[in-house]
Amino acid sequence: MLNLEELVFKKGFLCYRVRKNRDIYTLSRILKSIGVRKFEITIKGNRKCIEIPSKILENNYNVLLVRLYIISHILGAPFTLVMGVDPGQRNTGVAILVNNILAYSSIYHNYLSLGPLLSAIIRYISINRIIVKIGFTHSNAPITREIMRNLKQVLEKVRKIDYSIILVNEEDARKLMIETFLKKKKTNPHIISALKIALWQSWKDYQR
Repeated sequence: MLNLEELVFKKGFLCYRVRKNRDIYTLSRILKSIGVRKFEITIKGNRKCIEIPSKILENNYNVLLVRLYIISHILGAPFTLVMGVDPGQRNTGVAILVNNILAYSSIYHNYLSLGPLLSAIIRYISINRIIVKIGFTHSNAPITREIMRNLKQVLEKVRKIDYSIILVNEEDARKLMIETFLKKKKTNPHIISALKIALWQSWKDYQR
């Protein structure tokens, strides 16, 4: 399993194009924050450059959207997106996979933030299928149901996207061994759990 930094490194030097001068600073900051060091940002027309729309850079979830936008251009869009969610009252882990590439991971202190996050993805990224996997235990059942209801409301408004919401037994997901992938990284345990949930029975995710 690759992460975005490794994918961009394999692709080599990339050029990005924006429409506004102020977008240069925003995009530069985001690229550096996600580990991309060698890049060029231009306002001039260059067909070989990946154009990042201003609306993405101005969005509250711009880091996530830029990551997904770059992946969509490297791999080709539309694609299948898998979101793993480790529910928690104070800390909810989220891991997003595209073709088994770790595109994004984060901790949210308000699990109701996941609805707007998913709405932003659907609005700006070309996706043909979304699979949401939510960790389930008896202790977090009320939060899990609320997250599931919240995300289902978002997805039901978009008829053009095929979607699935799957409950994953967290006891089963914990059995997955992903320590090799994470061995050199200090990773929050909620993100590790979210990633294991996203990867649970991942061989089924790309079957129709």
